[in-house]
Amino acid sequence: MSARAGDGWFELRTPHFELITNAAERYSPGLLFHLEQLRRLFLTQAGAAEDTAHPVRVIAFRSESEYARYRIDDAADAYYVGAPGRDYIVMPLSHAGAYHIAAHEYAHVAVHRSGRGDRARTVHHRRWRADAATTDGPVDRRAAIA
Repeated sequence: MSARAGDGWFELRTPHFELITNAAERYSPGLLFHLEQLRRLFLTQAGAAEDTAHPVRVIAFRSESEYARYRIDDAADAYYVGAPGRDYIVMPLSHAGAYHIAAHEYAHVAVHRSGRGDRARTVHHRRWRADAATTDGPVDRRAAIA
């Protein structure tokens, strides 16, 4: 893992991820470790193809209020952007509990790189809209399992 500092922001890298952040240093290496584990899971358990493309760039803000200035809409806890030559995850990283948000966004990266990105994004957003239309907001499907 390599690092570079400047203006309170620093960068950590692994072969598959670049993290640019001003968040607490205690959460940053853990986030990269979590993402690398998730990547391995996709490769070994889901049968995903080895992704030899560019590293995923993760931009993580130290607080919700700093992230809010870059939020794409009021409901976005984080977001993924796939652009030619680069995949981005933008999110807050104020505590280790934010790792699950990064995992969700990395799933978008994996689907996008598999070539099924447009359909998966449409299905994901339709499901959220259906939940919002029938309830006060998205349904936590895990609650029904417990």
